[in-house]
Amino acid sequence: MTIALEMPRTVRGIELASRVIAIASTCLLMGVTVIDVVLRSTTGRGIPGAIEITEVFLVVAAYLGMMTAARDGMHISATLVTDRLPVRVARVTRTIGSVISALILLALIYATSARALVSLGAGEFRFGLVSVPIWPARIAIVVGLCGLVVAIVLQLAQQLMRSPRDVAA
Repeated sequence: MTIALEMPRTVRGIELASRVIAIASTCLLMGVTVIDVVLRSTTGRGIPGAIEITEVFLVVAAYLGMMTAARDGMHISATLVTDRLPVRVARVTRTIGSVISALILLALIYATSARALVSLGAGEFRFGLVSVPIWPARIAIVVGLCGLVVAIVLQLAQQLMRSPRDVAA
C-alpha cells in the first residue's frame, strides 16, 4: 500500500527545498551533458571537467531526492512476504523493518557527517581536467540521509497510529 506521507510544516519546507535543489541539479546535469555532447560532435572538444562536474550533480540529485521519494511512497519496497501475512503480523514486521532501516541510516549519517565535515574543512576537490569541489556532494549525502530517516520515522509514527482495520483496508 502506497500513501503519501503527511509531514509537519517545517519538515515540508525542508523537503521542498531539497526537492528544488535536486531538480535543479538534475537540470544542470542534463544541461552540462547535452552541451558537452554537442561540443564534442561539432568541435571535437567537450567541456573540460564535464565528467567531474556531472558526478557532483548526480550525487546531489540522488540524495536530496530521497526524502521526496519516501514521502510519496516511491522508494523500493518488496511486499511479497508481508502481503501474505496476517494483518497484525505484517504490521509488526513492517514496524521492525522501519526501525532497523532508521538505525542503519543513523549509523550512515554518523559516518558520512564526519567525512563531510573533514571534506568541508579541507575544501576537498576532485582533480581531473579541472578541479571540482566535492564537499557539496558530501554535504548533500548527509542532508539526504537525514531527510530519509525523518521520512521513515514519520511514516513509522503514522503506521503505529493507524488502527489495524485501516491497515487491512
